[in-house]
Amino acid sequence: MINLFISVLLSVATMLPGGPNDAKLVIENPGMLPHTVYVRVALPDDTENHNNGFVQTIQPGKKIIYHYPEGTVVFACDGKYWDDYHPKEKNIVTLQGGVIYKYVVADFKVR
Repeated sequence: MINLFISVLLSVATMLPGGPNDAKLVIENPGMLPHTVYVRVALPDDTENHNNGFVQTIQPGKKIIYHYPEGTVVFACDGKYWDDYHPKEKNIVTLQGGVIYKYVVADFKVR
């Protein structure tokens, strides 16, 4: 029961509105099958260029929402981007503050 509460609390925390200059990134899966997305982000204040981002499987009919600061660059990857892996990447967008960016999982396919 405690684990469920913590899980729900963490889910709600990631969906809370960000600051006034934050952008909202929404990725939806309108398909019939689960789809895993590999997303790397370059944060504007990260001078050491760390590998920030997420890997998430999005269930059919569901969406995920993340908040990032203005100037964040979003990349789709064809696999993991950490531990010295160098996947193919596709630049998706540079986020502007106060904007909601809506995508579907197909937008994050890297060819």
